[in-house]
Amino acid sequence: MKHNIYTIFLTLIFLSTNSVYGAFSGNYVFQLESGTQVERDINITAPQLGMIIFNTTTNTIEHYDGTSWVANTTSNMPYITDTFTYVVPPNSTNIIGINGENFTPSTTVSIINPTFTGTINSTTIVNPKKIELNVTTDATLGTHDIVISNNGVLNTQWAGNGVGMFDIQSFTWIDLRAGGAAITAGNAPGNDIRFRAGMSMSRDANGMFFTGSNPWSAWVKFESLGWTRGANSILEWIFTQPTAAMMIGIGSTATNETSNSQFAQAEVQAYFSASTTLWGLYGNNGTVGNTGSQSNNTSLGGCASNVFKARFTNDGTAGSGVFTLYCLPSASPTAWNDVSNVLTTLTIGGTLNPGQANIMPFIIPNNGGVQRFIAVRVQ
Repeated sequence: MKHNIYTIFLTLIFLSTNSVYGAFSGNYVFQLESGTQVERDINITAPQLGMIIFNTTTNTIEHYDGTSWVANTTSNMPYITDTFTYVVPPNSTNIIGINGENFTPSTTVSIINPTFTGTINSTTIVNPKKIELNVTTDATLGTHDIVISNNGVLNTQWAGNGVGMFDIQSFTWIDLRAGGAAITAGNAPGNDIRFRAGMSMSRDANGMFFTGSNPWSAWVKFESLGWTRGANSILEWIFTQPTAAMMIGIGSTATNETSNSQFAQAEVQAYFSASTTLWGLYGNNGTVGNTGSQSNNTSLGGCASNVFKARFTNDGTAGSGVFTLYCLPSASPTAWNDVSNVLTTLTIGGTLNPGQANIMPFIIPNNGGVQRFIAVRVQ
């Protein structure tokens, strides 16, 4: 690899004077200088603009552009079309939906700059426009670049694409138990938690519960935790096993608060059809008041603690948001970040198409009973 362009030029002249047009002539075939990437960097100490070699490490032809060696390949350049940052908590496992262009079965993803000290567990190429990345973070906070490669062709060749798009941030759980977070509640605007007229809220050592109305007329909005769609926030709920049919998830300011079909007013909700069964997801189909749903029957019987965590990513948006239901080892705050026991996970879809701008944590609870809502977190 220590020959220069002059050597290649002379070789080309030699071949042109010894070639037979229209056919191969013996072994007179042009061959580039080749070697491994390490050999290239050791032996070519002063590369010149326009130099051409064959890199046997990546099996690609490379040229020197005056600054670095650039692979010449027919692979299309990948590109992330999402314009938001993927925000995840520390010490957690997350499924991130990346939307973009030109993804292939051989596309790879890395998280760099600075070095990512967590783990990419798996990369799933869903289709040419979507990747699902399963990532476990450690305690290190901060932003990183997401680099997508198609055989050495990188998304970062588009200036700024993927830069700083992976952000590990720490967020605080809101403790809903008696003695936990200070919370105002009532039907009047301005309360942290607002619920249907005629309902009331109570808290005990095990969590929060509501009385005065049953599904499907009951509704509870955690308005002080509201956010704007497009922030691609993650909502997490921690709660005990339902006593009967109920829903928990994301609602909006656009709901008809006098409707007795609140399941169609919400954006997207985990629907527990019985005390031992998650039916799937319910909400609206893009028009508030028109029902959307997604079946995903899951038994709760295998959760010994009877304590669950529901997570909605990317604002609960269809096609990019992911719903995951976990069984937690206990109701203790030390277990709230646990993600070891996944009962089910799915990309939000079906006939659901939530799209309201102003959204918030939302519950359709039972009237009393022993179920408790333990904690909530928006990040």
